[in-house]
Amino acid sequence: MEKSDPPGKQIKALTTTGFNLKPAVVRADSVQYVFFRNHQGYTSIARAYVEGGQPEVVVEGERTADFESFHPLSTRPAVSADGRWLAFVAKRQGQDNLYVWDLRLGREARRFEFAELVALASPSFAPEGGQLVFSGTGRGGFADLYIVEVESGRLKRLTGDLYHDRDPAWSPDGEWIAFSSDRGEGGRQGTYHLFLWHLADGRLLTLTQGEDSEVQPAWDPAGKSLAYCADRGGIYNLYVAQVEVGESGVRVAPRQLTRLLGGAFDPAWLPEGQGLLYTGFEKGAFQIYRLALPEADSVAWKQAESAAGWELKGGAAPFARMDYHRKMSLDVAQSQISQDPLFGTSGGIQVGVSDVLGNDQYYFVLSHISGSQTGFFDGLNLAFSRLHLGRRVNFAWGGFHLNDRFTSLYGRFVREKRTGGYAELSYPFSRFKRMDVALSLRHADIARQFEGQELTGWLVSNSLSFTHDSSLWILTGPLEGNRYSFGVGQTVDFKSSRRFNLTFSGDYRQYLRLGQRNCLALRLMGRHSRGEVPEYVSMGGSWTLRGYPWRSLWGRNLVLGNGELRFPLVDRLVVSLPFGDIDLSAFRGAFFADAGNAWNEDFGAWKGSLGGGVRLGLGGVFVFRLDGARRTDFKSVDNNTDWDFFFGWDF
Repeated sequence: MEKSDPPGKQIKALTTTGFNLKPAVVRADSVQYVFFRNHQGYTSIARAYVEGGQPEVVVEGERTADFESFHPLSTRPAVSADGRWLAFVAKRQGQDNLYVWDLRLGREARRFEFAELVALASPSFAPEGGQLVFSGTGRGGFADLYIVEVESGRLKRLTGDLYHDRDPAWSPDGEWIAFSSDRGEGGRQGTYHLFLWHLADGRLLTLTQGEDSEVQPAWDPAGKSLAYCADRGGIYNLYVAQVEVGESGVRVAPRQLTRLLGGAFDPAWLPEGQGLLYTGFEKGAFQIYRLALPEADSVAWKQAESAAGWELKGGAAPFARMDYHRKMSLDVAQSQISQDPLFGTSGGIQVGVSDVLGNDQYYFVLSHISGSQTGFFDGLNLAFSRLHLGRRVNFAWGGFHLNDRFTSLYGRFVREKRTGGYAELSYPFSRFKRMDVALSLRHADIARQFEGQELTGWLVSNSLSFTHDSSLWILTGPLEGNRYSFGVGQTVDFKSSRRFNLTFSGDYRQYLRLGQRNCLALRLMGRHSRGEVPEYVSMGGSWTLRGYPWRSLWGRNLVLGNGELRFPLVDRLVVSLPFGDIDLSAFRGAFFADAGNAWNEDFGAWKGSLGGGVRLGLGGVFVFRLDGARRTDFKSVDNNTDWDFFFGWDF
């Protein structure tokens, strides 16, 4: 390490902002390269010129169901020899898909999904461009090499054993596929070496062996040498090896190209001896660098040894199978107690447990509210929920006994006792869209009258909603993307089948990125409830209409619009104390304008507010908010400033 330097000390990076890695060269009139790029939170595939210039996005990722996510750390893109086609892997509706993209027309040309393969990685084009080789992982957990014909989609399996084969690279003459595998000695300890697969007769030749790993082989344009990464000394650096295959076997002449502290990865050859592109790690980020290939002082050939392979011990079966047994562990345990001059004392505890996979989650809530007219059992609140995420359709169920307060038709607080149970189903169409169905049965005892009778009885509520969410979050809230949800629900008297109410709701939010850390957030939401006993909704306070007291506006109809400019004040502030350091992360500011109203029969006048505030994210769990707002009727602005201190993320 004493002779090693960070990548930036040796050569200037081609990229500078965000994370940029896995270059693949596009051989065109001017040499270009495509790569994975994440400079503002979303990972995309971008294209840039080797000689410089601003990168342009080729494929936007992590915004739509077609490209839910890329795998920039585990798979690389590939470009055909004529520079026309781009191949890459992206997750689509929870399943890895192999895409072929037309770089000239800027659109998808082909898409492949293989039901028997749960993960795909690192495609490589055949020289003529009609086939792709890639690494695919089956349901047994082993990665093998596969070839797919681009036109027909016909799939052929090359390797099929207990070894992990990855990083395939098709040779320019079309005869060989170089790849990395743990099939050599020491493979069980995670050691990988380089191998050649002869397509004509299925011969398997060993290129490297030893205690170090060699990965990510890449053929030079002439097909005489392989660039690759090796972790000699504990840090991955670039090497190049001349390769000769003869009657007596294969011999190689390796030499080291880089000595970098942060590591060098993902070699990609430039045409006509112009060197290599590679990914370097420095200052907590991946960037792309260009390396001029130095002349070799001498060529030291050595004969490659055959790999002996390794065997699983403890039985003749190629692999063992063990059933999964759930073991629950504590996730959340929190408690609180409060004193209010109007409502009295309240306190409670919440506990959450789950299994190691997170498929089964259980939540328990126990709390109590006390007052001058509340007995012990009347003020007791109990709730239990079970959430199962082990299948495509997520479901939850639970039971509850609650006694809470809400705003009545007459503007005063009343109690409602609810005892019952619920069930919910959630079907995700993709990472960003889902449909939710909920059903609850409860016995309600409401402390108000309707048509001269107490509102007491068994009620059935059901709802249907659709949600989309592609927002990108930081510690204090969303920064880019959009979110929207629309739903309808009803409540019916179980005994008489009389419908109490029918409620419609909608919520749309858009986050416009104005820079690396600035954002304009917009929200429009509405709610309407009709029927004999409509549902009432309230607003006011830091999360809705600022400048107005919490829940001071209410009605069976609601409309609200918010606009907020969000910007950084201090990204990180560390306060050192004798007992340790306190990391105050994401100290941000905001200017906002709100408008809306809640009403029953007549809308009345618009109510609004103007102001600003600060937010402080602490530990990724809490967000402290302080807002100062002045009310407005959009003709004049009040002189008084209403201050509101609150906990919670930005909308």
